Amino acid sequence: TARYLNVQGTLVDSSTPNTKVIVYRKIGSQYSYSQTLDAFDLDEQFAYDIAISADGRKIAVGASKNSDVSANNGAVYIYIQRDDTFVYNQTIYPTAKTPNVRFGSKLDFDGNTLAITSKGGDIATTTTFDTGATSFDNNNTKFAKVDDNSGLISIYETVNDTLIYGQDFAYDRDTEDFGNIIKVANNHVY
Repeated sequence: TARYLNVQGTLVDSSTPNTKVIVYRKIGSQYSYSQTLDAFDLDEQFAYDIAISADGRKIAVGASKNSDVSANNGAVYIYIQRDDTFVYNQTIYPTAKTPNVRFGSKLDFDGNTLAITSKGGDIATTTTFDTGATSFDNNNTKFAKVDDNSGLISIYETVNDTLIYGQDFAYDRDTEDFGNIIKVANNHVY
């Protein structure tokens, strides 16, 4: 299991950081180098944040400027331990496909739960006027308040070594930087 991680950055040229995640293992009373997790793309802010599962068998690596889906949409890479090596297992993208979501800005693991912050995520709150008993125009019209770039927290749960989307956390007050600090512990998100 991973006991210690180090994020190491060097410059490839004057503007492109080459960030790596260095894994060390504790053997006896000493930490020894184990392996290096390299960035998939040098421009995606690989390892902007990292999280390790409580059992040390999963590593989540945020890449908040990944542009595979749209510009700076973000991604999180999941590595799982096979024997004594961490291997790439999965890439998680945000449910929102809009630019500048910056998914993977902050990460935290607890047990089988991974919380991921989208620094540029929008919180949308749908307005209801009663308990849903009344509807007009076949429910085609929806009223929603959108708090742009407020930040958003997404929850993922582990099922058979794969992280599956659970839900997004909404916060019904005007906010800025929601999810900038997150902690997952004992089935709670703080």
